[in-house]
Amino acid sequence: LYPGMMPDPFYHTVTVPGETEGLNFGMIEGTNLLSGYVQSTTGAPVPNVDLYITNGFMEFYTQTDENGYYEALVMPGYWEVEIEWRDIVGSYLIPYGNDNWVEIQEEMDAQLDIVLYPVFFVY
Repeated sequence: LYPGMMPDPFYHTVTVPGETEGLNFGMIEGTNLLSGYVQSTTGAPVPNVDLYITNGFMEFYTQTDENGYYEALVMPGYWEVEIEWRDIVGSYLIPYGNDNWVEIQEEMDAQLDIVLYPVFFVY
């Protein structure tokens, strides 16, 4: 989907005995800001990481900037921020069981920071 845009209504449930006509969906802009930083355990920003923000039905794409900052406009509800592992493989580990879910309530913004563990090579 286009960043920050969501279908309205979110979904239709239709029982169709024959052909279906006249289902229209519009797009509306998200009303709440979900933002945060992706950093290493040392506090260093992790730039240019692709992130997928999903609520289980919709998925949005964003990317961290040079400061490790990301943001996206979403609607109220539960959202998960997923890291594209291909962007960090060999450099960072995503902590197992890391809770990257956040609840966004009406008329409130939310911040979800993500900490990645650097990979150290021992020779």
